[in-house]
Amino acid sequence: MSKASRRARFLMAAVLLLSAVMLGPGCAKRMAILYFDDTYHNFAGQALEELHFAYTHVTTTYDFSNAFTSQAWDLVIVDSRTMTFPGDVGLTLIEDFVDKGARAIVSTHLLEGYDLLWKKFGYDYVSTVDEPIPVWPINGDDPLWTEPNDVASSLPLNQADDPYDESHTEPNAYKGKAYGSGIIMAAFNIYTPANEGAVFVANSGRTILNAFFLDDADALNVPIDFDHDGMPDAIEWYMNEIIFVRDAGGASVKPSL
Repeated sequence: MSKASRRARFLMAAVLLLSAVMLGPGCAKRMAILYFDDTYHNFAGQALEELHFAYTHVTTTYDFSNAFTSQAWDLVIVDSRTMTFPGDVGLTLIEDFVDKGARAIVSTHLLEGYDLLWKKFGYDYVSTVDEPIPVWPINGDDPLWTEPNDVASSLPLNQADDPYDESHTEPNAYKGKAYGSGIIMAAFNIYTPANEGAVFVANSGRTILNAFFLDDADALNVPIDFDHDGMPDAIEWYMNEIIFVRDAGGASVKPSL
């Protein structure tokens, strides 16, 4: 083989390698991601790591507000298991962020109030259940449930051992119905989903609201893996949600009050 042929083959291999890297999940489209987390297991953070996405991680409402207003962001993720997030300021910033066309994934206990904000996420509160109950994806062939992971047919939170609530007396099911552009993608009761929605996609796929705590998907300090594929179901769930809103497109927004 001539020196020129070897050089050409080397250059071709380099181009193919670079293309593969650029098409990887963390590089296909760089996003500025702000992640608020006051959970026990940090499942959303682990999902971001699995996807090789860079992100800014904050754990207090003060740091969240400061970071959120400091620059433009493509995606904000709020995984708030405790009662600390986010106050009126944080909620107002999220509302402005969504109104201006950005992406958001939210899990919070505040779904019994702030109706105007949650309706922007396609969610209208119906009732609360004072114990963890299973969540069932609807239409298992939808990309939300198949990309990049095939999620389990159910998230059996009734099998969970919640470190915050070992007696299972705190709520982890905020049943809702779809509002406006909202679509119910998972439900607490698969047979009557209209008033028992658990996951809501809205704004042409830019926003996802989880009306329960994925952080509870753990039993005796072992993350639930209902489909036995070696990866915790909550991490797979968050990975799919992140890819779903990424692929939906959206604006880069610096929120303001």
